[in-house]
Amino acid sequence: MFEASTIFLNINWWLDKLGMTGSRLQFYNASILLSLYFIVRIVFGTYMSYSLFKDLDAHGTQTSTTL
Repeated sequence: MFEASTIFLNINWWLDKLGMTGSRLQFYNASILLSLYFIVRIVFGTYMSYSLFKDLDAHGTQTSTTL
């Protein structure tokens, strides 16, 4: 999930190498890249980190042996 923005980073690199820096396509790609980065890494990542630490605080590091 955290790597959802990576494909757009790769596309941005290719557009740069193909000489399309500053094109409309690169602008749209960069907009999606920044939006996804913010949503996934900042918002979702913060929420998941909070959930993890909350669970660790409530249950410690004990793991269940039952499946």
